[in-house]
Amino acid sequence: KPCSQYRNNDLPVPADSKWVKAFLSMALLWAGSQANPWEISESLMADALQEIFDVVYPDVKYKVNPNGAVFAVTQQRLSEWRSNIGSTALAIVVDFCSRIKDAPNDLVAKQLLKDCAFVYEDPDNISQETAYLSTFVLQMIASTHLSAIVDHASVPALNTNKLALGKGMDGVIVLCVIALEHALKFVEDSIINVNEVLASMATGKFSVKLPEKRNKATGKMSSGCYKFSFTNWHNEMEAYMKSISNRNEDSKLIIISRARRFMKKSARGDASDEDIEETQSIDERALICEVFHSPLSVITADFVFLNRILPYAL
Repeated sequence: KPCSQYRNNDLPVPADSKWVKAFLSMALLWAGSQANPWEISESLMADALQEIFDVVYPDVKYKVNPNGAVFAVTQQRLSEWRSNIGSTALAIVVDFCSRIKDAPNDLVAKQLLKDCAFVYEDPDNISQETAYLSTFVLQMIASTHLSAIVDHASVPALNTNKLALGKGMDGVIVLCVIALEHALKFVEDSIINVNEVLASMATGKFSVKLPEKRNKATGKMSSGCYKFSFTNWHNEMEAYMKSISNRNEDSKLIIISRARRFMKKSARGDASDEDIEETQSIDERALICEVFHSPLSVITADFVFLNRILPYAL
């Protein structure tokens, strides 16, 4: 049957805490190390899931294949994970903008997007070393990825220990950055209304109503062009990947290590914070190691808020 129709009761093993914490967490860890977490080769994914399954369920004989329950249910979880990254970015950006009382939301977003200022630890002192170390990016990685892989199984064939430290995590870092840019552009272009989203959050539901445009292919009205998806963001992903792939591995380990500090102490796992950057492209996303100036200073609160913003624009 179609992959979308598989459910937990179709699995060859119980869908209990072992499945969720050990198996699925490991699948997410592995997916985060892929160059394009949106589109992963079926054969590559099946092989990885087989390695994980054999470790988590050594007494269960099962062959993972793209048409089976294990593959399908895992794929559904990966889809939820990617969707959560997009939703979390929106929540962080909305919370951030709600704290700025001295400048309109669209102007705040515009300045954060200018020269990709939102990815730097200190937009007032931008340097190659501080790229991908902003509070925005670190909070995203911690809340959407690190928190989801805390109880992952140990699978030597997939280099689990190195992956957990952050080795090769280009894909998940870039996915978080793109989600933030996506959310900031929503605010800059007034695609979403910060106050309306805040009102929905106050009711316990996170709701974002997207506008619709006529689909040229089908002639029907759709909000598809606003979705957080590879179709809409593949160019930006390619540009960011050019940037981060040219950074040395130690710098990526530092990004993950710093992100881990945003997690609750009990959920950080055993990875050490002591485990220890050049790009060239015409796209500004791939040039984020270059020095730009932005009159912003970001510090931490519940999520994040500005200490100083747009003094020249007020």
